[in-house]
Amino acid sequence: MALHKKWIAVLSGLMLGIPFSEGRAQEVQLPINIRVQTVTVRTGSSYRFYLPNGEFHGRLKKAFKYVTIYADADYNFLTGDMGFGIGHVFPKVPLKPGIFFRDDLLFRPLNAKTREWHRKQGMVVHVEKELAWHLSLRTSFKNERQKSPPEDPLMDMVSFLDRTIRIGLRGSHRDAWYGHVALEKALERFGGDFKYTLLSIGLMGTYKTEWGFKHTFDARMEGNITDAPSPRYYIGGRSTLIGYDNDEIWGNKRALVRNDLELRVFKRKMGERPVMCSRLSVLGRVDMGNAGQAADLESLERYKVGLGLGLGMDVTLYEEGPIWISVMVGSRLSGEKKPKVYVGLGG
Repeated sequence: MALHKKWIAVLSGLMLGIPFSEGRAQEVQLPINIRVQTVTVRTGSSYRFYLPNGEFHGRLKKAFKYVTIYADADYNFLTGDMGFGIGHVFPKVPLKPGIFFRDDLLFRPLNAKTREWHRKQGMVVHVEKELAWHLSLRTSFKNERQKSPPEDPLMDMVSFLDRTIRIGLRGSHRDAWYGHVALEKALERFGGDFKYTLLSIGLMGTYKTEWGFKHTFDARMEGNITDAPSPRYYIGGRSTLIGYDNDEIWGNKRALVRNDLELRVFKRKMGERPVMCSRLSVLGRVDMGNAGQAADLESLERYKVGLGLGLGMDVTLYEEGPIWISVMVGSRLSGEKKPKVYVGLGG
């Protein structure tokens, strides 16, 4: 835990050095700045399916000669949350211009004046400039319409426009570690309904050994650095903070450290049998994070911790696969401890 505390301290120091707004009263009139429980997956095409929540996350990446197509889909059977997106990038053009469209339907009220569902429809246009030392500068413009049904059925739909510009610096090291720092400013003067400023800091990477150990690390901190009403961030669930309910913890700032551990028991070449296990691994998960106000992120004692332990295997069914199947038991370390069983397919 010492290494994880150091990362939290570093990210907290960078972010908490800027004055934050205080008080939860402002959060009743906010844009919701989440997508439907998205997960971090490797590049390329992949999918994940989790039980018992019925979570599905799919990513598609298809490269052609002059353009690369991206698509994604997220769905949660229990909550009904769903989201779909599609876009493209021109990677051979100097500034790598791209555009992405996303439509999310979230079943949660926006504030006390709205009812049970909330929809976001947005478009992001971006360009990216390659710099020295494996760095790149990315600038994007977002135009997003968010709306919810009113509590009073005689009123018009509660709707607002969220327009922002985001400037971020991204870097990589040996194609194994990736980091970013970004600022996102709401454009009230250009027709938007908000004037917040968001800061995002993140680091993720993978460490592997020849004898079968793999550690995937993902740390991030993000939130509002002004006194203006700002987006909400959520954590909790198999995708973010294992052992907790989906989106159980929320606020206008969040910090999260995720650790996925894998120890390979055996790996063998594919055979000709109709059903075969080509890889078996012991899996571990250690998550730590919190969401809320600045005071909730300043002390490590307020952070929530979730632990998970399980097994994963690559299975081939009648020459189809391999398909990654995992079973993990997760539990929170604070509060009432209720172990949860997660079954995963794909990844």
